[in-house]
Amino acid sequence: MNDISVLVEMSPVRAARWPSGVDPDFEPVPMPALPTRGVDPKGAAGETIVVRATVDRAAVHDLRAHRDVVAVWSDPEIAPVGEGEARAPAIDCSPEKPGGDAADVSRALGADRVWQAIGHRGDGAVIGIVDGGIDGTRFPVAGGWSPDPEAPPGSPRVAWDGHGNMCAFDAHIACPAARFLDYSIGKTAPGAGVGGLLSSALQSFHRALVQFRIDGTPQVLSNSWGLYQEAWDPFPPGDPSNYTRNPDHVFTRKLLELLDAGVLVAFAAGNCGGACADPRCGADQGPGRGIWGAGGHERSICVGAVNLRREWIGYSSEGPAALSREKPDLCGYSHFAGWFASDTGTSAACPVVAGTLALLARSRPGLAQDRARTTLRATTGARGWNPRTGAGIVDAHAAWQALGSIL
Repeated sequence: MNDISVLVEMSPVRAARWPSGVDPDFEPVPMPALPTRGVDPKGAAGETIVVRATVDRAAVHDLRAHRDVVAVWSDPEIAPVGEGEARAPAIDCSPEKPGGDAADVSRALGADRVWQAIGHRGDGAVIGIVDGGIDGTRFPVAGGWSPDPEAPPGSPRVAWDGHGNMCAFDAHIACPAARFLDYSIGKTAPGAGVGGLLSSALQSFHRALVQFRIDGTPQVLSNSWGLYQEAWDPFPPGDPSNYTRNPDHVFTRKLLELLDAGVLVAFAAGNCGGACADPRCGADQGPGRGIWGAGGHERSICVGAVNLRREWIGYSSEGPAALSREKPDLCGYSHFAGWFASDTGTSAACPVVAGTLALLARSRPGLAQDRARTTLRATTGARGWNPRTGAGIVDAHAAWQALGSIL
C-alpha cells in the first residue's frame, strides 16, 4: 500500500455517494465555480464541495474516473516555517542571536506613530492565526477551529512547539489591541492522523470566510507555514492534482474567494534562501526554489525576513515564486527577542506584517487586499524589487499615510 491524502472535489448534487476512502469527519468545504483557463474537470460548471480521502496512489486514476468526482487535488503535508540553519556568512544567518526586542520592532515599523495619530492601538482588530494553536490563557482568543475536539481553539495544549503563540505575540507588536481567531491546523484529531495537512488549512480558510461574512472578522489571516520542498507535493508539476504550481488547486481558489470577500491574507515566504537554508529544504534552496503554491500567488502578500539592522536573513526564501514572479512582496522583521528568546524565521516576519495589516484595516476602513499589497510595496522607501527582499521592508506609518489619500 502507498496511501496518500487527497482532496476530492464533487458536485453537491451527486455527493450523496462518497467514493471509497472519504474521511467522514472532514466537514465538506463548498467551493465557487472553477475559473475557465483551459482546465475542464468534468461537471465543474457550477459550485462544488471538497472532501478529504485517503487512497492508494495507484488508485488515483480510478478515483478521477468515478462518476461522482469532479476533480482530485493534492493534499500535501505542511510544516511551520521555523528558523534556518545557523552559519556565519556576512549576511544574517544567526537566528539564535536576537538583534533587539519587540519594542525595537514597533519603533522600526513606525507603529507607535500610527497609534498616536489614530488614538488607539488597533481596537476592534481580529487576526486569524493559521498555525499550531494559541494558548488562550496568554492571548485573547475569540474563537477559531481545531481538528482536535480535546484541544479546542485557545486550549493551552498547542502543537508545533508553541509556534502559534510566537505568531500571536509578533502580530501584537503592531496591533496590541487585536484579538485572535485560533485556526489550529497543526493539531491532530485523536486517532485520525490529519494534522499538518493542507486540507486542515482549507478547512480553516473556509471557516474564516464564513465568520467574516457574519461579522466582518477576521480582518487578517496570518500563515507562517508551507512546504519546504516541491517534492512534498505527491503530485508533480503538470499533474492535474498538483498544488505547488497549479493556480486552480482548491486551496488557492479558496484563498482568492477570501480576498474577493475582503479578508487580508499574508503568507511567510519560507526558509529556503540560498545562504543558509533550513536543512528540510534539501536541494530546493536559492532563487526560485522556495515559494510554492498559494503563498506565491500574485495577489497574496508574501513576506520575507530581515533583522533590525535591515540586513537580509540568509535563509529567507528567494523569488520568483512558482505562481508569480515578484515574490516575496516585501520583508518583515525577524531575529528579535519576543515570545521566545529569539523569534525567528519568516514565521516571525509574517505576523509582524499581519499585525501591520490589521492596524491599517482598523484605521483605514474598506482596505482590500490588492490595495494593501500595492501600498505596502510602494511605501518601503526602497527602489524596485529584488528576489531577496522584494520591494523592501514594511513601514506601517508610511503605508498609513499613503492610504489616507487613497481610501
